[in-house]
Parts: sequence; C-alpha cells; structure tokens
Amino acid sequence: MAAQLESEKAEKVKKQVEFYFSDSNAPRDKFLLQHIQADPEGFVDLAVICKFSRMQAILFPGKQFDSQCTVGNDLAKQVGEALRPCQSLQVNEEGTRVKRATELDPEAAVKGVDERSLYAAPFPFDATLERLSAFWSSVGPTNGVRLRRHAVSKDFKGSVFVEFSTQEAMKEVLGKDLEFEHAALRMEPKLEYMARKQGDRSTALLVEVAEGHASDAAAEAPADDATPNAAEATPDAAQATPDAAQASPPEAAASAQAEPEEYEPGCIVRVAFAAQPKLAWTAVKEAFGGSDRGVRFVELSEDGDEQLALVRFDSHANAEGALQKRDGDGKIAVEGNSGSVSLLEGEQESAMYKKWAESRKQHEARRAQGGNARGRGRGRGFKRDKGGGGGRGRGAKRGRR
Repeated sequence: MAAQLESEKAEKVKKQVEFYFSDSNAPRDKFLLQHIQADPEGFVDLAVICKFSRMQAILFPGKQFDSQCTVGNDLAKQVGEALRPCQSLQVNEEGTRVKRATELDPEAAVKGVDERSLYAAPFPFDATLERLSAFWSSVGPTNGVRLRRHAVSKDFKGSVFVEFSTQEAMKEVLGKDLEFEHAALRMEPKLEYMARKQGDRSTALLVEVAEGHASDAAAEAPADDATPNAAEATPDAAQATPDAAQASPPEAAASAQAEPEEYEPGCIVRVAFAAQPKLAWTAVKEAFGGSDRGVRFVELSEDGDEQLALVRFDSHANAEGALQKRDGDGKIAVEGNSGSVSLLEGEQESAMYKKWAESRKQHEARRAQGGNARGRGRGRGFKRDKGGGGGRGRGAKRGRR
C-alpha cells in the first residue's frame, strides 16, 4: 500500500480536486472537460491532475510551477487514497484515476451556477483569492469565488463573481450592506450584471459605428452579440454626405443640430500623450480600471504631435477616482507613453457631448433611410489607397468604445 499524504496536505488536496470536478469549474475548464469527455466513463488520470498549478503548490510547497514535471505512480496513488472519502468523486480501484460521482451536464451546470452567483466590486487590485474567499465565506455559504481579470494583461479587475450554495443564500446576501476594507461594495445578481453589460456593449457599438469604426467594435463584442458583424450591417460615417443640401431627407434631418443627452458634469477625463508610441484604446481603458472602474468608452485622436484620449466615466466620482492615478507630475503612463491627465470641463465638455449626440443622430437617420448598408471605413470594404484615402474617415480619429 502506498504511503499516505500528511493529513493537512490531504485535506487541501480533497478540497482542490473536488473544486476541479464541481459544477462551478468543470463545465468552464476546457482542458479538464476535454479529458473528462475523452474517457467513456469520465475518468481522468491523477498524474494529469497533479500537474495543475494549484495542485503543485499543495504537493510541492515552495517549488516553482513546472507544467512539464513528472508525476510518479506512487504520488498519484497517494492523492487517490486521499480522495476516496469524497462523496462527490469516485476513484478507480488502482487509485490512479478519478471522476465525478455524478454525470456532468455542462449546460445545466453553468445555468445553475450563474443563477446562484452575484457580481461584486470594488476590491483592491492587490487582493488575493485567499483573502477574498475568506471574506465571502464569512458572509454566507459559498461554493467559490472567481477573480475577474483583464483578457490581455491578466491583472485583477477589482471585481469578482461569487457562487453561493443556493440561490436563496445569494439573494439573502444581496440584501446586506457590505464593506471590504472600508469600501462599500456594489452587488447584483450575475445574470443581471451580464445582461446589463451586454446592453452596454450594444450601446457602445451603436455610437462606434456612427464614428466609423464598426469593425473594431464588433471584434470586441462577444460571439453571440446581437450584431456580430456590424461592419456589414451598418454604414460608415465617413461615407455620409457632409452637405445637408445634397443629402437625402433622412440625412438632411440629421444635419440639424442634435441636442446632447442630459449628462452629469465632470465625467470626461482628457489625457494628452506623446505621438509615439501609438496606443491602443484597450490599453488606455485598462489603465483606468476598465468597466469595473466606471469607464464607459475611450476615444483616441491625433492632434499634431500628440495623441489625445477622452475617457468617459459613468459618474463624476469615478472620474475623480481616475485622477488619483496621476503621478506627482500629473501624468499617467500607458505602455511606455506618459500623458498629462486633466478633467474636461465647461464649454469643451459640452462640445464633446454635442458631438457624440450628433454622431448618434446621423447614424439613426442612415439606418432609417436604409440602403448603403455596407460600411467602407475600417470594415471589410476598407481600401488602402496610395494617397492615404479611405482610411479612418474624416481626420485621423481613432475613437474606441
């Protein structure tokens, strides 16, 4: 009989492997799911499980993670013996393979997890999974906490999804006023949060198309977005007739001065960067904390030897919070490019809202007119003329949502 893991290590192993095969993780873990579905009975080799980063941290504390490490048969059997008491798992007779005790229905499992999960923010960017898990465990019966991370940098966004044991437990927590390290938490059911963000993306796409950058906005939207190929579905503002006297009736109506929506003053942050290196709007958005810190959208433009970024926030409070990111010289660095940060105010702020309102109105008029449905800005019809025409539309704007 193989030697056994020490009791403390065995408990950690049980908890970790139970999580791997749980409804909370298995349906969304593509690598593990492939292994489960590859075996007729759903077994997965424990030698594979032991290579996972958190398992290595438990089994080999203090050692650097190595995805190519070799897991001996004796160690796999020790882990198998530690897992035998788990009611949610089944270990094979040899003690070298493990599977769920119940069959996995990925679609139903994801639906159930989402229904009993909530979204919460803000949290410090240096908060660890261990700290947040301990916090939420003190609040109610949880199955797990997921830290939301930026797709590119993998940095923590400052928000989490928390899965509770039941939907009723989740709803009970929603009724509480919670704080984490003296900061009041915003909470809402995960499904409502996801629906709201989907609506925000649709609104962002509408304005993005009006500015003539449909293809990039569509690329950011998820695959199941209601408008998966906006570049083909909507016209490019760069192709609109600039002279109202020559425009068709809907275009002529759009040329009238559009009234901006009611807005809260002090929600636009202006950043003046050097001309080089060129910046991506996504990098600017992430630098200010993204959607979880209230960023509605980012518009980039070029003005002589400067790159100008206008970052619109959902509230003055979040815009003020963004100003706190400035260094001693009043600047913020994004991908090696340092820019001066200030709040857009007065007539400049009003002019930007009028501009955005005009863009929306023109886009809505073109949609009502119909026809000219294929954009030719930066979508599939974009042409790179030798003279530089057909590029970014009017001027050198590179607005982004």
